[in-house]
Amino acid sequence: MQSAGIPSSVKSGDLYQRFGQFGLFFALLGLLPFIYLLIVDRNKLREYGLGAGDWRLGLKLLLLIPFVIVPLMWMAAKMPDVRAEYPLAKVLFQRPELFWQYELIYILFYYVAWEFYFRGFMLFGLARSLGPGVAILIQTLASCLIHLGKPESESIGAIIAGVLFGFIAWRTQSFWYGFLMHIAIGFFTDFFILEQSGIHLGFN
Repeated sequence: MQSAGIPSSVKSGDLYQRFGQFGLFFALLGLLPFIYLLIVDRNKLREYGLGAGDWRLGLKLLLLIPFVIVPLMWMAAKMPDVRAEYPLAKVLFQRPELFWQYELIYILFYYVAWEFYFRGFMLFGLARSLGPGVAILIQTLASCLIHLGKPESESIGAIIAGVLFGFIAWRTQSFWYGFLMHIAIGFFTDFFILEQSGIHLGFN
C-alpha cells in the first residue's frame, strides 16, 4: 500500500542512498576511532565501554524498552513532523518487504557507530581528564548537534537520551545497553509509522 504524500517516482535508489549514508557514518565515527584506539590505546579497549560491564544492572535497565520506549514510540509515530521525517528511506512505503533489510543495515552501521563514538570513545575518553559528569554533558551536546533540523520533539528527546544513555554507559561501564535502547527508539518509530499507514510488516 502506498502512503499518502509519497510520490510514485520514489525508487530503490532511495534505499541505497541511505545505505551509503550509513556506511560513511560507520567509517567516520566507528571505524576511524576504533583504529585510533587500536594504535594508541590497544590494551585499554575495554575501558571505552566495549565490554559487557555491569550486565546485571544493564539487563534491568533494558526493561525500559517494553515499558517506556515502545509506548512512547507508538505515540511519537502519530506526530505529523515525525511521520514526515521517518522512515528515512521513503521507498519503504512502496517496498515494505525491504523493511527488515533496511533496519538491519541501519542498526549495524549507523547505531553501532553512533553509540561507540558518543557513549564509548568520546565519553570514556573525556571522563579520564574531565570527569564523568562533564563528559556526559559534552557528548550529549555533540550528539545533539547532529539532530539540528530534525523534528522538535526528536531534538528535545535527543537531549534527554544523550544524558540518560551517557549516564547508563558510565554507570554500567558499557555503551551496549544504551545502544539497545537507541535501536528500539529508531526501529519502533519506523515500524509504528508504517503500521499506522496501513502497511503491515511481518516475516511472511
